Amino acid sequence: MSKPVFQDFLSTSGRRDRSSYVLASLVHLAIGAVGLAVAAVAAFSLAGLLPRPAGQVSHEALALALLSFSALGFLQGIVLFFVHLPVAIQRCHDIGWGGWSVPAGSSSAARRSSCSSPSCPATKA
Repeated sequence: MSKPVFQDFLSTSGRRDRSSYVLASLVHLAIGAVGLAVAAVAAFSLAGLLPRPAGQVSHEALALALLSFSALGFLQGIVLFFVHLPVAIQRCHDIGWGGWSVPAGSSSAARRSSCSSPSCPATKA
């Protein structure tokens, strides 16, 4: 049975099986999509662009809306990255890799640590 999505989602210890990891990733993706929609509405209403027709929009208001949308999207991306990082580390623990494989990416050094036989394709790199 898979681990519930929100059980130990801020802890880097423990394991997370594939189905729980996919569910957690989908939840984070949905939260990100809703957050970007809210950020877009907030940014464009902040600039006063929502109640106006398209022909009456000034370039300064559009620039303000795009800048605030970019800033809100960037902040949301950072928050979601740090929320998803422990889940990814738990998944690495489940497949036998160390938690440092996540910041290192899927480099050959990370693959080499889980494959010790001389016939492993990762050790030939």
